[in-house]
Amino acid sequence: MLTKFYYSTMKGAPNLASEWGSLLSVLKGCLLNGFNEQQVSSVAIANGIATITLGSDHGFIEHQVVSISGADQAIFNAEYRIISVAATTITVKAPSIESATGSILIKTAAMGWTEKFTGTNKSVFAAKDTIKNRFVLRVDNSLPAGYDTTWGKFARVTIAEDMIDIDNFGSFAKAPTSPTNINTNEQGNGVIGANGVYGWAKWYHGVETISYLKEQSTAGQSATLDWEIVGDDSYFYFWVKITNSDGRATYAFAPINSVSSTDSFNCFLSATDGLRAASVIGEIQYTGRNSANCQWKSLDESGKFILRDYTGVGSGHKPCSLFSLNVSNNQQISGRSENLPFPNKPDNSVVLHDIYVKTDNGIRGTLPVIKWINNKWSFGNKIILDKHGGKFAVLGANFHNEGMTSFFAFEIRG
Repeated sequence: MLTKFYYSTMKGAPNLASEWGSLLSVLKGCLLNGFNEQQVSSVAIANGIATITLGSDHGFIEHQVVSISGADQAIFNAEYRIISVAATTITVKAPSIESATGSILIKTAAMGWTEKFTGTNKSVFAAKDTIKNRFVLRVDNSLPAGYDTTWGKFARVTIAEDMIDIDNFGSFAKAPTSPTNINTNEQGNGVIGANGVYGWAKWYHGVETISYLKEQSTAGQSATLDWEIVGDDSYFYFWVKITNSDGRATYAFAPINSVSSTDSFNCFLSATDGLRAASVIGEIQYTGRNSANCQWKSLDESGKFILRDYTGVGSGHKPCSLFSLNVSNNQQISGRSENLPFPNKPDNSVVLHDIYVKTDNGIRGTLPVIKWINNKWSFGNKIILDKHGGKFAVLGANFHNEGMTSFFAFEIRG
């Protein structure tokens, strides 16, 4: 399946604001619908390359994936990775046809997921590739009961084996959960106001600008927040600029490439650990946590959940941490380490490595497509890296007071 990437700066991309339902709209735009649809003026095919003529402000960029429909030649109605971009044209690799005609439309391709259940500002998403990812993701981006409408905004996210309807997990395994907090992630603790706990695993999109220490705030809610998403039809990684300042969080829903063939609960969720009252000063800010200053530090378990233990025994989620090569004895941050020279001298390149998922039982497996950068990355954000015949999209995952300080690489497949 094609690796796809989406930026808030792309033409037609859905806007992320500090409003209830806004984060869900971004997910639907990327997972389900696509965006920036427009009419194709003409298609010229030569030497296996299709040159597609569009308007002067088409907004497509090199390496992104587009979806074509409406061609008289059915084989041309497919998804393509853009090879090159000019003012009024783009080029893609053409199928075995001599021409393409019809009322042809083109748009930024969606990842191909499905919406299994829907409600008011909440959805249950299922991957298209259910062989790799048989699990579902519930995203509740609605206003919680008893929560002040002007406070920080977030979606409560739950991973599960399956669901019966939008609010009913039945007997299916879900996470995060524990014997003492069975439904806290979805329902909170039932307390109204500042002392209320309004969920557990949260994807934030708007907290106070100045100190962003707690949910209970009305300061500096932004009308536009930057975001990026990388994924395919079985996983995705999601970065959200939570505030007007430079804080950003790293979120994910992905199957683990398990080391065990009998691991039937290999489902990973990355979120901010928000199991605290709205008025409590907590980990929304702290560097290294899944927070506004998140850096996905190695061996840090905060906000990282696996659906169940690899044995399947137990009724609660399994905490986990992430790490790659040990290039120092300190906690490490992808794309920030200076313990290896950059570039790496033997191959004049950057050192990329799988990201391992670790629990107290040992190595559970690796995360799909994403790579830890073991050098200090110095070439900026949204860069395409050529390495050993392959291509990798490098994205900044963290804006801290020092600027962008953490980066990950994603293998571009297809």
